[in-house]
Amino acid sequence: MVAETLQTAALAGKGEIVGKLIDLGVDLNFSQGFHGSALQYACSSGHEHIVRMLISHGANVNSEGGEHGSPLQCACALGHREIVEILIDKGADVIAEGGRYGGPFYAACFGGDEHIIKIIIDSGFDDSIPVKNYDKLLGEACRQDIPHVVDVLIACEVDLAQDRNIGEYLWTACYFGSKEVIKALVAAGANVNARGGPRGNTLLATLTCAGIERDIPMLLIDLGAKFDTDNEFGSALHKATSEGNAPLVERLLELEADVETLGSRSTQLANALLAASWRHYGESCDDVVRVLLKNGAQGSAVDAYGRTPLMVASSSGHADTVAQLLQISGTLPNHKDTVYGWTALSLAAYRGHDVTFRVDTRI
Repeated sequence: MVAETLQTAALAGKGEIVGKLIDLGVDLNFSQGFHGSALQYACSSGHEHIVRMLISHGANVNSEGGEHGSPLQCACALGHREIVEILIDKGADVIAEGGRYGGPFYAACFGGDEHIIKIIIDSGFDDSIPVKNYDKLLGEACRQDIPHVVDVLIACEVDLAQDRNIGEYLWTACYFGSKEVIKALVAAGANVNARGGPRGNTLLATLTCAGIERDIPMLLIDLGAKFDTDNEFGSALHKATSEGNAPLVERLLELEADVETLGSRSTQLANALLAASWRHYGESCDDVVRVLLKNGAQGSAVDAYGRTPLMVASSSGHADTVAQLLQISGTLPNHKDTVYGWTALSLAAYRGHDVTFRVDTRI
């Protein structure tokens, strides 16, 4: 408990308390918690006087542990120049590997302070090493949207376009919604139309159904991603409609996606309107249907079981969508499916969708 108190006092910069605890013989290298040792806690807060005090009484400048891995990595990542210089002057290892970023140089790159990067290089770090060992750093940048990391690596003559993992970095950045890193990676040579994953789908097709932040697919389109029809889902349009992503649907249609093209697998023999009508997405479904109808989607389309968009919407309980479909020509209100011979009205009644049933009775 006393050692933990030292960590807290170091973090807060309370020199008098730190001094008293040192006099009591507290273990200065006790490591536990987010930052590790008391020295790392002091480094994280930028308290130079505490750092000097701890080192002068025997704190290990190369202690391991904590979120950043070492006192030097902590100071580098958080941009504390003076503390970086103190630690190096007292013997901190600038070529040590490990930790969250992979080493002090990578931590400095993550922090983005060019002066600190120069200090590390001038202190004996071989700046040719980043060409091989930047995976932790770039991965962290992708997760936290730190675009200057890409710029620093390029400045160190790292050819990201030749990295066989650049596609994985791009996927990571998309998954975490790191928009600026996405732009930087594409500018560095990442292919937004590359296929990957167990099913070989494009990034755009996968993201439209993965619960990713909705404007990420829009960003990819702006960066050159193409909507395709040769993937697990049939097309990005099918997945965007089934996910209720109206803005993306509108953007894809602006790019001349075929509103009547058929899907595959789960959307097999279904056009985008059928895919939208089938899903349970409340108002978002209605918004998508509105966009599709505005762009010429036909209500007479049928799937492999003979179901029309009206029948699917009735079965799913989308009363507003049913109302929209009934207002257009070619909806086929009395059409029967090929399995049970049911109509849209029958499906609404069977599913117990009272509101939808009342709308259907307008037929």
